[in-house]
Amino acid sequence: MHVQQPHRQLLALDGRDGTHARVDRAAGTFDRSVSLTQGQTEDARPLLLVSVCALALVVGVVLFPVGPVTLLSGDTVPLADGLLRLLFVTLYVAAAMAALGAVGLAISTMTEHAIGAIAALMILVVASEVVDNVPQLAAVGPYLPTHWWLGFDSLLRAPVASYTLLHGLLSFGIYLVLFSCIAWARFTSADVTS
Repeated sequence: MHVQQPHRQLLALDGRDGTHARVDRAAGTFDRSVSLTQGQTEDARPLLLVSVCALALVVGVVLFPVGPVTLLSGDTVPLADGLLRLLFVTLYVAAAMAALGAVGLAISTMTEHAIGAIAALMILVVASEVVDNVPQLAAVGPYLPTHWWLGFDSLLRAPVASYTLLHGLLSFGIYLVLFSCIAWARFTSADVTS
């Protein structure tokens, strides 16, 4: 629905999913809000993530023996320590995926087609893995987005190699901040009405 006012052009959109958007071209603003119907929650993704992790743990308990955990280094640790390490592995992988998500978000601001952003991100991941495994290009390896992805295996050894973990988390943090800033800069200067 287009609403004309003197010296202003407004565009208001009502979505079936409860979202509302308002664009004011003269002021250069874009306002998107979500109105929730009774019984809806704002965001169920964290609950879904916890549910998937809990279900995976239950299935693991059903299918495999429960007891001391044997690490990759051959050492055995108590179950509680093994579960704590599993939690840290999950958080490490989540940090890696957050960095990848930031790169994907930045790429998505440069195209109008979602499939193009997805394809570009997948090509970037494959190319990064290929370059990381070419010995002649080892000098650029630590700067690639996928180089530290498998660093979580340090948590599954005794003693834990904190050097690898910290470098991985630092790399993920840099990618997250850098590409989030790029995406934010592109969003603030983008024409959302086209």
